[in-house]
Amino acid sequence: MWEPVPFAPDDFRDEVFNLLTAPALTTARPQPEVQPTEQEHSQSAPTSSGFIDGTDDSNQRDMSALSRTRSQTNTSEQKQANARESQKRFRLRQKARSQAIEAQLASTVAELCNLRVRHQHLESRNQLLEKCSSLTRSDQDGPYEKLYIAHETDASENGPSVTISVQGGRRQMTVQEITLMSVAEFASLWTEYIRLIGACLIQLEQKQDPHAQSLMEKLTVESSRLIGCIKLLNQDVHKAMLDGKLDPGLANTHKLGAAFYTNLTRLLAFSEEQMQDLMLLRRLYVTRRGLHAMERRALISQTPVSQNQIPLPCDNLTQLSDLASQLKKNAENDYRVYHRVACAVRRGVYTTKQWAIMIVQSYPYLPTLEFHFETIAAERGEPSRAELLANAQTNTMAAEWRHLDKYLEVIASSKTHDYIPLSEKPVKSLYPADASMSFGAEAALNLHYMMA
Repeated sequence: MWEPVPFAPDDFRDEVFNLLTAPALTTARPQPEVQPTEQEHSQSAPTSSGFIDGTDDSNQRDMSALSRTRSQTNTSEQKQANARESQKRFRLRQKARSQAIEAQLASTVAELCNLRVRHQHLESRNQLLEKCSSLTRSDQDGPYEKLYIAHETDASENGPSVTISVQGGRRQMTVQEITLMSVAEFASLWTEYIRLIGACLIQLEQKQDPHAQSLMEKLTVESSRLIGCIKLLNQDVHKAMLDGKLDPGLANTHKLGAAFYTNLTRLLAFSEEQMQDLMLLRRLYVTRRGLHAMERRALISQTPVSQNQIPLPCDNLTQLSDLASQLKKNAENDYRVYHRVACAVRRGVYTTKQWAIMIVQSYPYLPTLEFHFETIAAERGEPSRAELLANAQTNTMAAEWRHLDKYLEVIASSKTHDYIPLSEKPVKSLYPADASMSFGAEAALNLHYMMA
C-alpha cells in the first residue's frame, strides 16, 4: 500500500529549490535603429548653422544609447555565468552525495553478507554441538537409551565413534569427522564397503565359509552404523546417496523403481513370517504417520496466513508461539515413527545377510523403506495406502505402537544376525510405559541399520 498524500523526497525538493532560486536566464536584446527615409531626411535637414549643434546632440545621444546597451549586455552575460556556476556546484554536490550513498550502501551490504555467513556458521555449529552433546549424555538417558548407545556406537577418548575396517586397516571415526566428510570422501569409503561385502556374498554363494560369513556380518554392521551417522549429521552426503551421486555413471543405468524392488523381494527370499511382520509394520507406519499429517494440517489451518490474513508482529504472539511449539512436537513424533519402524525392519525383521544383499544391489543409491513396503503390499493384495489412511482415525493402532517399543528393546539387546519375530513375546519393558525421552536424544541415538 501507499500513503494517500505523499511527501516530496529530499533530493527532489532540493533540485526544485535550486532551479527556482537560480538567476534569470533571459537577456535584454537592443532595439534595432530605425533609419529615416530620404523624404524625412530632406524635410528635417537642418540649416548650416544648426547642423553642427544638432550633430553634437545626436552624437551624445548615440554614445549614451551604446553605453546602456553595453551595460545591459554585460549584466546579462554575468547572470548567465552565475547561473552556470550555480548549476555546476549543484551537480557536484549531487554527485558527491550520490557517491557517498553508494559507498555507504556497499559497506552495509557487505556487512550484512558477513553477518549472514557468520549466522549460518553459528547455527551449524550449534546443531552439531547439540547432536554431539545428546550422544554423550548419560545421566538423563534411561536404560533403553544407554543400551542403544552401547550397541550402536563405540566409546573412544574423542567421544562416540564408529569402527572403520576398510581403506588401510581398523580405525575409529568420530561423529565430528563424519559430519565434515565430503561426498567424494564418503563415496570412496562406501564403494569400498560395497565391494568387500559383495565379494563376501559371492563367496558365500559358492560355499559356506565361516570366515567370509563373519567378515560380511562385521562389514555390514559397520556400514550400517556409518549410514546412521550420515543421515543425522551430514545432509549433503545423505542426499547424494538418495540421488545416486556416489557413482553418477552407474546411476544413469541403474534405477530403483518398482521393477527393482519386485526383483529384490524375490532375491531376499523372505519367509512368510517375515512378510507378515513387514506388512504389520507397514500398516503401523502408514497409520501413525497419517495421523500426524492430519494433526499437522489442522495446526497449519489455525495460522492467520492460512486464513488470508496478514498479522502484525505484535498480533496473536502467544497463539503463534504455541502453534510453532505444537508443530515442532508434531515433526518430532512423525520422525519418531519413521525411526522406530525403520529400526525394527532392519535390526529385527531383516537378517544381516538380507540387508547386505539389499545395500549391494541398491548401490549407488540408498534403498527406500516406503517403496519396498508398497511393492510387497501390491504383490500380496494388502490394503492400499489410501484405505489405511481412511481408517487411521478409527484404528490408531495404539496397542501395536506400544508393542513396537518393547520389540525395539529386544533387538537393541540382541547380538544375533538372524530374524527376530515381531510376534514373539518381548521381554519386560526396561522403562515405564509412560516414559519418553527427548526427541533430540532419540534422534542422536538413531545410529542403526535403517533405510532412507
